[in-house]
Amino acid sequence: VFLLRKQASHTIPKPGARFYICSLSIYTVVYKGQLTSDQLWTYFIDLKILMSDLRAEYAEKKGKSKPAVTNGTNGDATYEKGSGELGEVPFRRLWEGDKRLAFFSYNLETINMLLLPMLQTKVLAHNGEINTLRGNVNLMKAREGVMKSKKFGDRLKSLYPVVEPNLSDSGAVDCVLEFIVMVAGRTLPEAVMTMVPEAWQNDPVMPKEKRDFYKWSSCVMEPWDGPALLAFTDGRYIGAILDR
Repeated sequence: VFLLRKQASHTIPKPGARFYICSLSIYTVVYKGQLTSDQLWTYFIDLKILMSDLRAEYAEKKGKSKPAVTNGTNGDATYEKGSGELGEVPFRRLWEGDKRLAFFSYNLETINMLLLPMLQTKVLAHNGEINTLRGNVNLMKAREGVMKSKKFGDRLKSLYPVVEPNLSDSGAVDCVLEFIVMVAGRTLPEAVMTMVPEAWQNDPVMPKEKRDFYKWSSCVMEPWDGPALLAFTDGRYIGAILDR
């Protein structure tokens, strides 16, 4: 599926014609639009049904007919008031093994629908910027001449360029993360740690195994540096990391 999407993205677009694959994965579904997060549930019917099922499941578990507090413009339940400032989130089972998760990325610049393909991503939510972007992209392009893959073989070249043209810094990071996972066979957390490492060199309390990983990964790829917060998921892992 990954190969199909990349080949289509590289061969179908023509000058003057717009083409963009929003979502094509066996693990996740990506929703995009000129929407705030609370509007997603009413705009996309399948999400509306999912939210209704989650509400009923949560209400049954708590022995209540409906959540007590909502914070959406259309009454969309986001959390139930509890002892904490935000209270209890009615998505607890998403982290209890039934493999359902929700992940939001909101960008103010997406007012212009023409920019959506450039700004939005598939595995990453990125707040900030990548100051080393030009060098990172150029080095990634240089690697295309020497990279090999047992998994893809001669088809590897059909995945090039790794970083698709005219992308934002978020889009570029997203492309490389996905490439490392799908082609190099690393997990998404390993790919993120390779691209955005901690300040590991002078950390005396970092475990040796983790330090060794960063030392090895620094020989494989230079850091993508910038003041940034990255949250990520591929349907198997979900996490977040701060730039060093």
